[in-house]
Amino acid sequence: MIANMSEITNENFEQMFPIIRDHIKHSSFIALDTEMTGLVYNKTCTPSLFDTLDKRYDKQRQSATNFIVCQMGLSLYSKNQNSNSYHTKTYTFYLCPRSLQYRKPTFAMDLSAIEFLAYNHFEFDKFAKNGINYLNEIEEQNLRDNFDDYMDIDFIECPFNYENSSHQLSEWLSNRLVDKNSGNQCVLKCRPTVNPLLNYAFLREFRKNFTTVWVEEINDRFVAKPIDANQRTQLLKAEHLEKERVIDRMVGFSRVFQCLVDARRPIVGHNMIMDLLLIYHHFYQPLPNKLKAFKTSLHSLFPYLFDTKCVIFNEKKNLSELSHIFKNSSLGDIYTKLLDDEIVNSYTNLPKIEQLDDQNHKAIEKVTSILMAKKDSSLVVDGIPNHSWFELLKTIEIHCNKINMIRANVHYMCISGADPSGSKSQWLFAKKRNKDSKFLISNLTSKLSEKGTADINVIDDHSVLIATNSHGM
Repeated sequence: MIANMSEITNENFEQMFPIIRDHIKHSSFIALDTEMTGLVYNKTCTPSLFDTLDKRYDKQRQSATNFIVCQMGLSLYSKNQNSNSYHTKTYTFYLCPRSLQYRKPTFAMDLSAIEFLAYNHFEFDKFAKNGINYLNEIEEQNLRDNFDDYMDIDFIECPFNYENSSHQLSEWLSNRLVDKNSGNQCVLKCRPTVNPLLNYAFLREFRKNFTTVWVEEINDRFVAKPIDANQRTQLLKAEHLEKERVIDRMVGFSRVFQCLVDARRPIVGHNMIMDLLLIYHHFYQPLPNKLKAFKTSLHSLFPYLFDTKCVIFNEKKNLSELSHIFKNSSLGDIYTKLLDDEIVNSYTNLPKIEQLDDQNHKAIEKVTSILMAKKDSSLVVDGIPNHSWFELLKTIEIHCNKINMIRANVHYMCISGADPSGSKSQWLFAKKRNKDSKFLISNLTSKLSEKGTADINVIDDHSVLIATNSHGM
């Protein structure tokens, strides 16, 4: 039995994958959320109100290629046929890339991100020991094309000791020659690692050097059993199937990503640009150099994307009675306020969501359903709201594929069409009257921060350009 069906690690991933694949296939829509090892890779990647979308993409692409996804949450919503409700399955995946011969991946960890994860009870031990591996398509193809090269491993550097295990097996075989009661199998003292490729290389080395036994991985142990020549021939013929299983395990979570692509369901997230960049780069292909190429490719993978932060911002004017809730667009704050709000509870046609445990996904669901209930009260049959997810989706389709941009020159990026042309930031030119003195940028920044968000570009010692998102400056 699996103690926590929603928590998926390397230990239960293969067992749960067929179930998860089926739930994705039959879902109506999907909410996702990621935890990552950092957001801003270095100072040059810091968001600025001066950023164009192309400039912002260059910055975030650098961050996404250096940080990794360490945890991913998926909530899969399925419409119940006879009621205005949705059944939900939520899965939390611990993820961690594994080393390959000639490829030992490195990634950055931002201390502020680590502190945030620790504060929110992220289990780092589970991430490192039982995180599910993943490969993007380029890495997978490279593994397939050069599989035998990846088997050429120096076992001196391995976690398990091949020499000691070899001596143990040799001694057991010698004992069997004089004592038939030595047993029909030998369980090696060393245990398999979390790396399936390394484990398979270990098995192949034994099979090459010991022709009268067959060593395999059984119940998290390496087990050797005696075989004859005919059995060995048959087992060697079937090794290609074992090789495919090893590759599948190395591809790991990227198989779930491919299920999401194949399903072509609406994907809902909150402030999700970094989520999208990270999952594209690590589970699909290296991020393109140009924003236009990224948008085209991403849209072909996920044709229906909804960013609830962008939806909230653009719908505030239509939800004036909820302005006290949407004043702060932090997902956690919104969720807390929505729970007990009298106005929200007065909406009679809100869809009911069953069995939803993840707080971020609860908030995404609540925001989305409120917007749809508010904008579409007409889809009612015999006094009971009765409509499909796609009918509901039409009520907010104007927001489809608009991804929120924080601290940027525009409010959002449009994945499937033209980006907004206007600028949300105001630019001010400031010049010192006294040319004998210089701007003290720290003082200027402190003064401007009292009025709102602002960024400064230094032109020279006496003049600066200021970008602000506040009209009150």
